[in-house]
Amino acid sequence: MRKNLIEYYGVEESKLFKVPAPFYIDNIQMAPRATPDRPRVLFVGGDLKRKGGDLLVNNWVSHLKGKCELSMLTNDPSANVEGINFLPGIRYGTDAHRKVFEEHDILILPTKMDSYPQAIGEAAAAGMAVITTRFALGATEVVMNGVSGYVEQSPEACLERLVTLIQDVALIDGFKSAGYQHMQTQFSAAAIKKSYLDILVR
Repeated sequence: MRKNLIEYYGVEESKLFKVPAPFYIDNIQMAPRATPDRPRVLFVGGDLKRKGGDLLVNNWVSHLKGKCELSMLTNDPSANVEGINFLPGIRYGTDAHRKVFEEHDILILPTKMDSYPQAIGEAAAAGMAVITTRFALGATEVVMNGVSGYVEQSPEACLERLVTLIQDVALIDGFKSAGYQHMQTQFSAAAIKKSYLDILVR
């Protein structure tokens, strides 16, 4: 977008500024908890196929069952399969919503296309490691690749990464801590307000 504004619309580069996405994390931030031997993995998404949830459902038995617990926060009934914790009807911002984030260790969003998904920032602020794709626009601003989670090249690569990560509790704990700290320093309400004010007073 920045490149297009400069090349095709003639906007001077010195007049373009980028500010962080306004994540609302105050209600959902919580310090990371110790990861259990069988990590709890969460998928969030109403549009199951576009966000890659079908990949998790289809590979539950062959790749994940017995190695982790998997929860699907979606209203799509195709996620309601044996062994998966199906979580329909949970509204954003409710106590039930907060409890779901509090009880999980990894968010996986193997999306095929997303315009800055809020769930990845919320999950990091809630002390979770995050795995997503480069198609989650803005993911690299939220997820420090290899430090607080992974930003993969494809949905399939997300699944492969998850299979490896759930076997390393210490690494998960490290990702959780790094992601939580990153969200507190870069995406708190105070930090976002300051970034806007810094631009406006120039």
